[in-house]
Amino acid sequence: MSSRTVEELVSGILRGHRRDLAQAITAVEQDELKADALLSALPPAPGAFRLGLTGAPGVGKTSLAQTLANGIGGTFKRIQFTPDLLPSDILGYHIYKQ
Repeated sequence: MSSRTVEELVSGILRGHRRDLAQAITAVEQDELKADALLSALPPAPGAFRLGLTGAPGVGKTSLAQTLANGIGGTFKRIQFTPDLLPSDILGYHIYKQ
């Protein structure tokens, strides 16, 4: 990982740069001090939000999401699915008889 500062990573993440997000994920998994600094530097969320991360297995997506949720005092829930999963499989549905 290149030696990017926390401020540079946060700025890149907020601009949508995937490379900075990947470096932040690595930092969260490998360096607890940098992980704490990243969480402190990210702006607070005004309300509840959902985050969907995609990527190769083993890159730290779950660890990053859990650390972010814990850092802002939120909750963390994970849904693992396959491409054929439908929203009704998670949310359920109603059948109306007429």
